[in-house]
Amino acid sequence: MKIATLQRRPQARPHLQRLQSGCTNGLGTDDGQGGIRFRGAAISTIPPATSAQIFATSLATASSTAAQPSTRGKHTPSSPRNLPAEPRFANVTTTLAQGAAAIQRYRADGLRSDLDSAVHIYWNLHLILMPHHPDYFPCRYQLCILLSERFDLWGTESDVDKAVELGEELSLATTGVALKDRVDYLRACARAYALRFDGTTQASDASRAVDLVEEAESLPVDGSAVNRDLLIWHGRALFYLYEAKGDFRRLQESIRFLTCTLSELDDDSESRSLCLLFLSEAHRSRQDKLNERTEVAKILSYAETAVNLATPHNPRRPRYLNALAIALQRHSLTHHLQEPTSLHRAIAVAQEAVQCVREGDRRYTALLTTTSNGLRYRYHLGGDYNDINDCVQIQEKSLRLRSEHQKGYNAAVYGLCLSLIYRFRSNGSLNDIDRSIAILQERCAALAANMPMHAQFLNVLSQGFMERWYYFNTISDLQKALDLCKEVVTTISGGGYLANVGVCYYELYLHNSNAEDLENAIDWMTKADGRRESIYDLPEHLLAYGKAYVARAKLLKQAMDWNEGVKFLRSALDHSPPGHKRRAQTLMALGNALLARYRAVQDRTCLEESRQLLTDCLENVASGLEKTKCRLLLADTVAEHGPAFGALTYPLDLLALLESAASDSEALSADRFTAALKWASLAQENQHLEEAYRAFAAAVSLLPHVAWLGYGRDVRLQELRARAGTLAVDAAAAAIAVGRYDRALELLESGRGIFWRQLLQLRTEVDELQDVSPKVAEELQDVGRALEADVPTSGALENEHLMQRHRRLAERWEQLVTAVRKLEGFEDFLQATKFSQLSEAAKEGPVVIINGSTTRVDALILTPDHRNYHCALPGMQARLAIQLAEFLRHALSVPKDQRGLAFMEYAVRSVLDRLWHTVVSPIRAALNSIYTDGLPHRIWLLPTGPFCLLPIHAAGFCSVPSSGIGQDMVCSYTATLGALIRARKIPRGEHGGPRLLAISQSSTPGQEPLVCSNEEMQIVKNIAPHDTVTCIYGEEATVTKICDELLQAEWVHLSCHGNSNPENPLLSCFRFFDGPLSLSDISKLRLPHADFAFLSACHTARPAGELPDESLHLAAALQLAGFKSILATQWGIADKDAPVVTRDVYQYMFTSGHGNFRSSAEALHHAVAHLKRRGLPAIRWVPFVHLGI
Repeated sequence: MKIATLQRRPQARPHLQRLQSGCTNGLGTDDGQGGIRFRGAAISTIPPATSAQIFATSLATASSTAAQPSTRGKHTPSSPRNLPAEPRFANVTTTLAQGAAAIQRYRADGLRSDLDSAVHIYWNLHLILMPHHPDYFPCRYQLCILLSERFDLWGTESDVDKAVELGEELSLATTGVALKDRVDYLRACARAYALRFDGTTQASDASRAVDLVEEAESLPVDGSAVNRDLLIWHGRALFYLYEAKGDFRRLQESIRFLTCTLSELDDDSESRSLCLLFLSEAHRSRQDKLNERTEVAKILSYAETAVNLATPHNPRRPRYLNALAIALQRHSLTHHLQEPTSLHRAIAVAQEAVQCVREGDRRYTALLTTTSNGLRYRYHLGGDYNDINDCVQIQEKSLRLRSEHQKGYNAAVYGLCLSLIYRFRSNGSLNDIDRSIAILQERCAALAANMPMHAQFLNVLSQGFMERWYYFNTISDLQKALDLCKEVVTTISGGGYLANVGVCYYELYLHNSNAEDLENAIDWMTKADGRRESIYDLPEHLLAYGKAYVARAKLLKQAMDWNEGVKFLRSALDHSPPGHKRRAQTLMALGNALLARYRAVQDRTCLEESRQLLTDCLENVASGLEKTKCRLLLADTVAEHGPAFGALTYPLDLLALLESAASDSEALSADRFTAALKWASLAQENQHLEEAYRAFAAAVSLLPHVAWLGYGRDVRLQELRARAGTLAVDAAAAAIAVGRYDRALELLESGRGIFWRQLLQLRTEVDELQDVSPKVAEELQDVGRALEADVPTSGALENEHLMQRHRRLAERWEQLVTAVRKLEGFEDFLQATKFSQLSEAAKEGPVVIINGSTTRVDALILTPDHRNYHCALPGMQARLAIQLAEFLRHALSVPKDQRGLAFMEYAVRSVLDRLWHTVVSPIRAALNSIYTDGLPHRIWLLPTGPFCLLPIHAAGFCSVPSSGIGQDMVCSYTATLGALIRARKIPRGEHGGPRLLAISQSSTPGQEPLVCSNEEMQIVKNIAPHDTVTCIYGEEATVTKICDELLQAEWVHLSCHGNSNPENPLLSCFRFFDGPLSLSDISKLRLPHADFAFLSACHTARPAGELPDESLHLAAALQLAGFKSILATQWGIADKDAPVVTRDVYQYMFTSGHGNFRSSAEALHHAVAHLKRRGLPAIRWVPFVHLGI
């Protein structure tokens, strides 16, 4: 192209002055070296002298010599004399020659400096040429092409914006412009818009690009005369419109147009490589939409050819390599799973591409994404943690370098979330799974339902909920996963997606044993069979398919189901070669299926093959979390068949297997806990007593991690109910069996009262820590308070973020505790309490611990001299204690008519008599032998297991009037040794009479009236100093007011209805005028002045039947809140007895006139003796108990 030499006119001089002063219309400024300094990078490619020569000579020449006019876009002014003359360039030909040479060098070597030189030259020219000049539009056209090219490769945003601006000007050029040039102008503008969409994903840019190419297509021009390079961008614009709006027709049009264009391009041209790249990417999108495996061959062929055509110095070579890496990944996942050569090559190709570009280059993040995807795929096959960890780190870096509106952002987010899910499978980090779910929910909400990636996001989100279901076993997560999987298949009907629905139904069947769910699982998996577009997740789906058929075979006893189940499991094994992360699980499933089939049809070959498969399983156990799961499955199988199975030396190898599983620090706490329980049970069954003790100790140490602080309170109680059971008492029994009595107390303290101890730890005193590390102490308190606030009941979608925040707080709490333990002098901070500290509980009198295990029942007597005596209770068994507790519970629930009361009295007396002979009498004899000079004045009882539900304090009173442990000693209860120690350590302020809060709720809506409640209040007011008593009656007794008053009270007297809720102990409550004050509410209170509480209400000290060792009753909640001494009731009391006990108790406590809460136990002792002297039935006086000091 030649531009005519221009005559110099004075009015044109400002253009040159602006050029020489470095004004660049916003794209750059003079860098002092003859080039232009652009934002982000200096482009100094023309030597200073050359630049001066090119443009300064035009100022010195005044001749009218003209160069040959250009034929591209030439237009002739109708009256040149009426138009302003333009500056005249003597050496414009030289300038253009240099520009052409720079472009030629760039095309040959791909050096950015050559492209920058060409941009520099045409940029300066376009600033000078006037609109009526014949080469005005050709210059702008070339500059538009060059700026678009530079943006496409290096991503300078100002380049594409200027290219669009120039393109729009070109698109309006009509006068004097040849049609073939106008077509090129329109396509150049379309290319600029398409590239800008590629960078920003603004749908309007894609739409404008398509409008322009369609306008160009409508012009009557000979196709051979137009720029074929720009035809490629016609097809690309259609592809971008599909990406922007999800219109599949546009994708089909793009592929057709690009395919036609490819046939017209030279075999070795750069444009051909670019067209092949675009075709490969378009077919990738079509495969994503249609799930057709036939697309993979095209994707790979196009990408491979594009790489082969590109020279080593081609600036687009990294992009071609990236497309090839993606194609190889897809090829591996659809064809060569068992020999993943393609996948290894894909990772190598992607890494090569990354090495070819700088971090700031536009395509850098896309190359990172491809590399990370390859690592994730390889992890999925081999399970190497380093692969998935590197993958997550690369993807996080990629996202940091992207903006939300940049193309590829959604794909990068998708990849990161999937990788976080996989890493969670390996390391069990809840932060990974929670973070993945949170990000996915946000992206699903942000994307329209018809957008190409919306269904993929939903699919990965369903996987996230499934993984969390496996971890937490929370049914709401499984239901969410199922709903999402169903939504996905309404958009994408690929076999893998259909199989996911089946997997969800199968898990639902395992949860609720509903045969309909099992049928649904098999139906959906049947739909998926034969429609799989990828074998990436095929082994997992075949495994689930086989398990579902085996489950139905066990249910319906049909031979066809056995055959189908084994067939699919064998197929799953064929697709899980040695080294595959799922191979061990598949071996296990097939081995178990064959065993079950052997039992059903007595086929001996099934037994022999099963032995071999399960033995091979040990050699194929995957690393990470899967290892312990496989060990547990194998242990279950071997344990079920015992010595006859012969796969392992029974039981020694099995014990070693379970011990290794329980000790695996990389495994999930829940799996380790399960392994420890199985280990303990097997050791105990086979009389390996020392090993049983070690196994139980391991299980107890894991229990707080199973009932983790990161769960809400409801979930923690569910975990304790499901897992704790009799663990603590069984562990103590195992320690007693090997003569470790002190260790037995430590295990009881660690394994009981988990719920309360966790809350107490959140309130731990940090005064000493404050002196050493004030920042850590302050944060520990802040995090503790936040965790105490709890989370809503799990399951509601709107509470997802709150639950995730709660888990992050729990993780931070653990980090802080670990940091504190590294400080000198704080090594035992919040560690399990040692016997040397626990023995302080007996400082003021002996503590009798009654341990009720399924294997044995014992008593341990802890004395003030720090000694721990063992007392065998051979006449009592845990089974008998459970029967007594159930008998008593039943008796207390009968109607309170004359016949019912008689039965209750009989039951209570029978239980007390049995307890005396089997429990209390041997303990009293032991105490007599320890205290030869006379029994102590005070004694504390610490019952465990079913004994928590029995009135040990009253045993013996009925049948033998002079007997009973409470006959000669004042008897109190304590839930744990630690509770007793803490109560004595809490300081009490020095003052006169106690501030006493008395509450009477004689008439509660929905409850029977308490006729004697106001009488109790009057008694309290008459005995206690008048100026120290605050009374609240009836309608004034609201929950808010009571909680406010409790903050200042030292003593509290509650006369109201109390309700125990065995199903959900957290809902046990006191009933007040405006509603309940629940156990959960009380446990959140911190009452700094609290000393003594008299709970004149029913059921305030009765534990929940399923969790007796957790002491989940109202009295225990008040102990947590701060009360040191509490009078409570084990069951319902007679309304008319309350004033009698109230008078006797307060008269005794105010004997000195000031009130001493430390005498409350003696006061109750005398009050109960008064009731007995009146000849009242046992059911009237037995329920009154004292807790604390």
